[in-house]
Amino acid sequence: MMDNDSRIRALKKALSRPLYQHSLSVARYAAELGKKGGWDPEQAYQAGLFHDWAKEWSHKKLRQYVRKNKVRLPDLPFVLKNAPDLLHAYAGAFDLKKQGWVTNRVTLAAIAHHTLGSPGMSLPEKILYVADIASPDRQFKGAQDIRRLAKKNLNAGFLSAVALKISYVVCQGKLLHPMTLTLWNEAVLSLQGRL
Repeated sequence: MMDNDSRIRALKKALSRPLYQHSLSVARYAAELGKKGGWDPEQAYQAGLFHDWAKEWSHKKLRQYVRKNKVRLPDLPFVLKNAPDLLHAYAGAFDLKKQGWVTNRVTLAAIAHHTLGSPGMSLPEKILYVADIASPDRQFKGAQDIRRLAKKNLNAGFLSAVALKISYVVCQGKLLHPMTLTLWNEAVLSLQGRL
């Protein structure tokens, strides 16, 4: 198994410079949110650093990898046909585990669910979801709003992040994943303290 420095060098080599810089920003922000919210900052940092391990794989490579390794994700046929970009989170988590780079189950779940989300998301999963969309390298207004909300209340920041992703998909004229409605409803109920 590689040591941490070797993994970071491999990550830096595997990712484009902008994506590597984004990963560093997400790692720092996830660690900050983790420290405040109760997730081990080192695990949060690791999740942020490696969350986009498979992001720049081609759609063809992602599809082949997921099929070959029988990577499980919700509504796989829908994702394969309509949203292959979502494969990178699941393929990345699977590959990181397979290589022995990330072994902590909580961290792997956060990486797997950082794009699509999942019903019943844990605190670490919410932290990485928010950190990815609202890391300080993201300068659009919505990201700043999410950071402001998450600083006061992680669930409020999470709900805003889910809303922003839904809005983006709808404005692009793309299909929403069937699980998205469940994720939205749970985020609303969680913020209202009814979940």
